[in-house]
Amino acid sequence: MKRKDSAMFKKPSQAYKLVHGFEQLSKDQKKHLLVILEVFLLAKETDISPPT
Repeated sequence: MKRKDSAMFKKPSQAYKLVHGFEQLSKDQKKHLLVILEVFLLAKETDISPPT
């Protein structure tokens, strides 16, 4: 008897794809991504809107 949810495990999840994609990046690309993320989080924290 096959379980219905076994199909779930055949496709990689969104989170897995994200992590796997991150692993494929070069060191410089990772650094840039982390800087962007940090800036984004800081902006969110302090609630500053970018100048227009």
